[in-house]
Amino acid sequence: MGKLQQLINKLKQTPLNVGSLKKIMPKYCTFKLLSQLTEHRSQMFKNHRCIIVLIPSSFSKIGHFVLLTAFPKYIEYFSSLSGSPVKETQKLGQDGALLMKLLGKNYVYNSKTLQAPSTKIEDCALWVLCRAKLKDLKLREYQQLFSTRINLSTPDDIVAMLTVLMVIDL
Repeated sequence: MGKLQQLINKLKQTPLNVGSLKKIMPKYCTFKLLSQLTEHRSQMFKNHRCIIVLIPSSFSKIGHFVLLTAFPKYIEYFSSLSGSPVKETQKLGQDGALLMKLLGKNYVYNSKTLQAPSTKIEDCALWVLCRAKLKDLKLREYQQLFSTRINLSTPDDIVAMLTVLMVIDL
């Protein structure tokens, strides 16, 4: 197995902690715990386009990161596991009332499973960071990025893929 594949495998199996996530999240993002979603959406999104939310688990030390993104007419709830906000908060043993109040009636959510359901895969933070960086894509367009295989056959292809999210906002 090549070194790049080893790095990818390690990254997928290593949960990102909140401190590290805050260091690398885009400036148009903020971080909140589920319990901190207490203000009206106009206040929550006043200075940030995206909110990374940690939904803690009542059953384990590891929770689940999701992304809320404000669009002109709706809020997008993005979870790499494809659950609805109600389903995911219940699955983690949490009350989703604050989240649902913030989302309101006009929200969309990702219903396509993107993250592998394996208990060894702990990369929801990576999915949230990626979606935040590609926030201007419609959800359908974002989902389509992951529906086909790509072939990185040259060093130029590999370096472009390794740096794409670093330069997307330029």
